[in-house]
Amino acid sequence: MVLAQYPLLREEMERIVTQHIRDRENATKEQVLLLIDIELSYMNTNHEDFIGFANAQQRINQMNKKKAAGNQDEIMVIRKGWLTINNISIMKGGAKEYWFILTAESLSWYKDDERLWLDFSFWTGEEREGDKAGGFS
Repeated sequence: MVLAQYPLLREEMERIVTQHIRDRENATKEQVLLLIDIELSYMNTNHEDFIGFANAQQRINQMNKKKAAGNQDEIMVIRKGWLTINNISIMKGGAKEYWFILTAESLSWYKDDERLWLDFSFWTGEEREGDKAGGFS
C-alpha cells in the first residue's frame, strides 16, 4: 500500500480519523439518549384509560349532538367504581366505602353499587335549565 511507504502520514491519518470518530461518538450517544428519552416520555393518548385531548373533541361533538337532538336522558359515564373515604370523623373513625359514578356533568356516590341510596352528588358541568328555575346557581 501507499501508506506503508509513509509511516508518519499513516500515523497522522489514523490520529485524525480516530479523533473524528471520538468526537462523533459523543454527539451520537447524546442523540440516541435524547431519542430514548423522547420515546419513553411518549404518552399514548388513544388508550382507553386516558381522558385527554384525543378523545375530548369526539366527546364534545357527541355531547353537542345529543343536546341538539334533545336527548338528555343518556349521560356519558367517564368512570365508576368503589371509592374509599378515610377518617370520616373522629367519632366514627376508620374508612367507609361508597359506589361512585363520574360523568361529564356530575360526581355522585351511593351507599352501595345498587344505587338505591344517594349519599352525595354535585354538578361539575354546565348549568341546567332546571337549576336556574329552581333557584340554584
